[in-house]
Amino acid sequence: TWRGHIDPDLLADIEIEIGNYYNQALIANEVNNHGLTTVKALQNLKYRKQYTREIIDDKTNKTQEKFGFLTNAVTRPVIIDGLRTIVRESPELINDETTIDEMLTFVFNNQNKPEAQEGSFDDCVLALAIAYKAREQQSMKEKEKPKEPLTGVWSIGELKMKGYSDAQIRRLRNKVKIIGGKF
Repeated sequence: TWRGHIDPDLLADIEIEIGNYYNQALIANEVNNHGLTTVKALQNLKYRKQYTREIIDDKTNKTQEKFGFLTNAVTRPVIIDGLRTIVRESPELINDETTIDEMLTFVFNNQNKPEAQEGSFDDCVLALAIAYKAREQQSMKEKEKPKEPLTGVWSIGELKMKGYSDAQIRRLRNKVKIIGGKF
């Protein structure tokens, strides 16, 4: 969990660091308000794994994909209901103390709208709800294992760039010449 105050374009740098740490993780920014700036910064920095939503173009009546999650009267109840299911069925998945504290003050108001009690916050609750909704777009497939080269000279760096794990490189050392690095 990262939380703080930062300019929206600079937030993209932090998101990329976190995304790269978690193997090119899917990033889902809320695009209400300043989130659109962060989404555009991610595009400029060439980060490809962003949550997309489908919209219908008013002029052409064609479906388009846009980056980011738009929270509105239609999507908000959907993500809150999804999070309620997670809390009910798998509460052990929620391990951030600040988010849990916010959940304790997340209530239905007089208009039956779920939100933070007066004087409390719900940013972490909504961020988690968006994350679980975005997870539907996260690939859960294991990466295809690359074919082992049968001849030649390879550096460890070249093999890693081709997607070989350390264990795969160890197995290759009897089949090809590997230069640089030690195992």
